[in-house]
Amino acid sequence: MFAAYRYWAPRFEAAALLEAALPHVRDNARLAFTAMMTALTTGETADQPTDAARLRRETLAVIRSALRSDRRPP
Repeated sequence: MFAAYRYWAPRFEAAALLEAALPHVRDNARLAFTAMMTALTTGETADQPTDAARLRRETLAVIRSALRSDRRPP
């Protein structure tokens, strides 16, 4: 049970961060966010070991990138 928690907790945290940022990004980034959330929560990344700090950094980088591109005029 603890091994499952260590595996899934960082993935669901990253998905929650993406979900919180979703209303603040343009439509073209929504598809990428949704795909990333699906991959995180369905185990599509199961072959990769869980490095919670790396996963959080990568997720925040994706969010920052989407928000930066959102500031540009359409």
